[in-house]
Amino acid sequence: MSKIVVFLSFLAISWWLIAAPTQVEAVSQQEEITTQDLGVENPGILPSSPFYFIKDWGRGIKKILTFDPVKKAELELQYTNEVAAEIKKLEEISPSNIKAITKAVTNYQENVERLKSRLEGLKETSQNSNIDKLLDKLVDRSLQHQQLFDDLVSKFENQTQLKEEVKVSQEKINEMISQVPQKFENIDVFKERLETAVENKANGALKELQAVKIINQIKEKLPEQSRGKIQELQNNLIEKFESQAENLSPAIQQEIQQIQNKIQEKNR
Repeated sequence: MSKIVVFLSFLAISWWLIAAPTQVEAVSQQEEITTQDLGVENPGILPSSPFYFIKDWGRGIKKILTFDPVKKAELELQYTNEVAAEIKKLEEISPSNIKAITKAVTNYQENVERLKSRLEGLKETSQNSNIDKLLDKLVDRSLQHQQLFDDLVSKFENQTQLKEEVKVSQEKINEMISQVPQKFENIDVFKERLETAVENKANGALKELQAVKIINQIKEKLPEQSRGKIQELQNNLIEKFESQAENLSPAIQQEIQQIQNKIQEKNR
């Protein structure tokens, strides 16, 4: 089987594993993003509260009082991550409040746009140690947020409007993160950042497959000449998953084999 068919096979498998929680419930629960993973123990006031505007005011005042461009970008990333944690908390405690969850997702979009603008305004590169640290955290959070949104799509597959807003959010993340190799560094360094971010994720049977799908979304936003290096990373993750697949339950291994066989038949 060619490399491209192998890639498509495992890409399809990753989508299936995330979208079929009833068949892989135990594994999926291990992989789900938590507010602790995002580094936010308590998100505080949530968008469902009538007092949420106070939280927004506080954030706005802090940004006004921050003058260094890099620190402003760090602050925007912090707030974007906090909003992601708010989404997660709402989904946990009020899963029936679709309006509030959708509102939180649109809040996230606004935060990502502001973060993107801050990045565009930075004059220095990743040779600045503060920017280097910012980019490490940016790549790590981007992968986590994409997984959070994948979890939402899986859980609320019948909520059309929410799913559409989630899709918009994911597009905005990809547009933002694709700026990193174009503005701050070469594609090899960007590849290393992505690889490190995947390795730092909590252990789980699906870690590599989830990363393959998410990184593929980012790759599509990159210039054509930069995609080869990211494809190398995807292939490495696929090979790593293959070496670990024997640790999955026999039922899941059988499902994976069936999907691979179907994709191979279509590509003959």
